[in-house]
Amino acid sequence: MKAYQIFAFALGVLLSLTASAQDGQPVKGTANVDPLPRDLEMQLALSALPSHLRGGATVYVLNPARGFEVARKGTN
Repeated sequence: MKAYQIFAFALGVLLSLTASAQDGQPVKGTANVDPLPRDLEMQLALSALPSHLRGGATVYVLNPARGFEVARKGTN
């Protein structure tokens, strides 16, 4: 029984190391992000806010080449 537990533990550690090593590798063909139209992305971002905060909100949009950038400067 003890040998079975040691074997099961070692197998679990080995499988978890293998799985974690595979997570860090990018999958071919998934690195490209198709951006939304800028106006639509801004509308979606603002729709997540309560209506009383939308007018003064700073809005960020995704630029696939550089990351997030400010689309509209706000007061909050």
